[in-house]
Amino acid sequence: MKATTVKFHIEYKAPSSESLHLVTDKGSYQMWSTDNANWYYEAVLPQKSTYHYELCDNENRVLRQEEGEHILDYNVEGVCIHDRWYDVPTDKPFYSSFFTDGVFRRKRDEKRLTPTVGYFLLEVEAPTLRSDETLAITGANPMLGGWNTDSALIMNSADAPVWSVLIPAELAGSEYKFVILDNTTHQLKCFEDGENRLLPSQCTYATVIRGLRLRDSRAGWKGAGVAIPLFSLRSKGDWGCGEFSDLKLMAQWAAKVGMSVIQILPINDTTSTYTWRDSYPYNAISSFALNPIYVNPKLAADYCNKITQGKFESKIEALLEKYTPKGEKLNKKSAVDYEGVIKLKDRFLRDLYAVCGKEICSSKAFEKFVVANNTWLRPYAIFCSLRDRYKSTDSSQWNELQCYDKAEAEAYYKKNAKRVDFYSFVQLLLDNELLGVKNYAHRLGVTLKGDIPIGVSPCSVDVWSDPELYNTSMSAGAPPDAFAEDGQNWGFPTYNWAKMREDDYSWWRQRLGKMAQYFDAYRIDHILGFFRIWEVPREAKSAILGHFNPSLPYTAEEIRALGFDFDRKLHAAHDMQNSEALFVPYPYKEESYTPRIDGAKTRLFASLDAAQQKAFCAIHDNFFYQRHNDFWQECALRRLPALIQATKMLTCGEDLGMIPACVPQTMDQEKILALEIERMPKEYGVAFGNPASYPYLSVAATSTHDMSTIRGWWKEDRALTQRYWNEILGLGGEAEKECSGKTARMILEREMRSGSMLAILPLQDWFAIDEIVRFSDADKERINVPANPNHYWRYRMHLYLEQLLKLNDLNQAIREIISLRA
Repeated sequence: MKATTVKFHIEYKAPSSESLHLVTDKGSYQMWSTDNANWYYEAVLPQKSTYHYELCDNENRVLRQEEGEHILDYNVEGVCIHDRWYDVPTDKPFYSSFFTDGVFRRKRDEKRLTPTVGYFLLEVEAPTLRSDETLAITGANPMLGGWNTDSALIMNSADAPVWSVLIPAELAGSEYKFVILDNTTHQLKCFEDGENRLLPSQCTYATVIRGLRLRDSRAGWKGAGVAIPLFSLRSKGDWGCGEFSDLKLMAQWAAKVGMSVIQILPINDTTSTYTWRDSYPYNAISSFALNPIYVNPKLAADYCNKITQGKFESKIEALLEKYTPKGEKLNKKSAVDYEGVIKLKDRFLRDLYAVCGKEICSSKAFEKFVVANNTWLRPYAIFCSLRDRYKSTDSSQWNELQCYDKAEAEAYYKKNAKRVDFYSFVQLLLDNELLGVKNYAHRLGVTLKGDIPIGVSPCSVDVWSDPELYNTSMSAGAPPDAFAEDGQNWGFPTYNWAKMREDDYSWWRQRLGKMAQYFDAYRIDHILGFFRIWEVPREAKSAILGHFNPSLPYTAEEIRALGFDFDRKLHAAHDMQNSEALFVPYPYKEESYTPRIDGAKTRLFASLDAAQQKAFCAIHDNFFYQRHNDFWQECALRRLPALIQATKMLTCGEDLGMIPACVPQTMDQEKILALEIERMPKEYGVAFGNPASYPYLSVAATSTHDMSTIRGWWKEDRALTQRYWNEILGLGGEAEKECSGKTARMILEREMRSGSMLAILPLQDWFAIDEIVRFSDADKERINVPANPNHYWRYRMHLYLEQLLKLNDLNQAIREIISLRA
């Protein structure tokens, strides 16, 4: 690779005891300065490389590091770079692919500019520029238009959101400013804020001025969207449940009514039993593989014909003719028949594989897909083969490969290649279909938002192939709250974060990288799990005997020093069936303990004298409400940045419930969008949230998949509904018994007027505004009931998407509501 000589210059005021270092792939180099404000270094680097700056003390210990890496990609022999220290920008979300590839998408038909001797190459970051806007530069010099924006220089958008322009060296020292113009007419929209900028006083080299940021204080962009599980969609070509191809119709509808985003639940493969129990989307057998239930058979057949150049067209057409009537029958059902759909599609895919699988698996498309996904695809395919052979995802029930071994797995593959390749074949079809959806949606200015579950199934390929990454003797859950008096035990193993950190969270980065191929935004389910997780020993009688991991436990001596007469009879070191214990052992540190949550409700606590009760309560309250705030924030800041920086997706977090103060602080620091729901306010003692006061970096929603719809909620608590009617909607008299379309619209309009960047509402709540269109039974529109561990996830919209696109009155009403976001 060619090398280039780079002269670095960066302005950074530092104390005399500190210095700036340039860090490249080759090492760390101390820069020189005469005033501790302007730092210089000259290096020979590959023309394509990365670097960043660090602030160090006089012993070269790192005190501060930039956010992310600078990319050097200039095809020149020498260049002088004027840099800026890079901190997390306040408008960081706008750098995500959600905006650059979706909402603010623009044509990439310009050739990027190259540093040129005798010119300044100015590069300015302008992520808030919308797709109907362009950036220009103007200034005092006539060559910059003489402050006349009609003569301003239009900038290059090849690397947008970084815009660039070449300015002749003779303009050194000139004043200038960036201006925002209409993309079509080039009429002025506004000047950037702040004082005039100044070009460097000299340009003796090919000079690049980097790290400039457009000063744009205009009101932030606000968008709207729809949330709906993929399985809930319905089109005329489906075989009984929503399919990836339905998202194209959904994107058409979203664009029609002015929406920017479609949010769906997890779509990873959950196939464990081939029964309705696999309908739970948060219990995937793979964190990478897509669920075969979402394949569109017609598109799968078309793709196979394309790869094989029509060699098997007649046989494939015969398969479609055989299976389509069965699929049409399933599609007429009011709800998803999960078992019927997955079994029908599995039979079709196996027959399709029998017809053309050998040819497909010998193709360049298949080879390319396998190579690109080699870290997870082969283990997944082998796992599925063994699952189907032994009728179980529990590897302890298999007669072979109970514990994953790469050499043994490869031996198994060589012996069973045809059987194993079937599962890779299916993933190729799914991948092709979903990539097509993403590209189609982008052309309409619509993006897809996915969902990252906090847990993985204990009987998954993830745990089977990399057991060291999980605490399999523990189960993730939630501490007691108003909804679950004994807490919750979700059954998922917890993460071994210490082990994951050894390779810089490679599994997480790969997982998110795979997701980024299909989505431009994602929701982190239970983001609190990145700070700490409620962990329950597998042998524990109740989730109430769990503990937070990580924690700062107490030793017996510390407990005694805090005034409590600690005795081994008061903890559960040897008996996790003892729900009366006041202290439980902390498994990661010997002879250390954590107070049992809600210990004051036990009979043992009641038997203590007043002084001991007071001492226990003091320890308990300090442990659960004060002791860990800084500690948990440190934990999250070791994990979340590495994950967020792994992709360009927009990051959103589910942060509902009672959360430590460090959570919103960290989310704001990392520019992660919070979740705001009016009937789940975050302010203690308040019945309803105030959408108008929601922070900009948030997603407003009327509910989640775990909650009732607006119409369902309206009937749940008559007293609460009456308060909402009078206090929030400002209406007099008795509240209506059924939520009318007019009332539903008032509620939706409150969300549209919220301060949130995004307002993403369930499809059922959008339907609620039209009493003719909406489904008659609101209770059947609910997606999940968390209190029921055996809930069947099967809701389907009652209309075909093709019909929805033609409902002009409803669509016009929705468009009017969304216009309130402007």
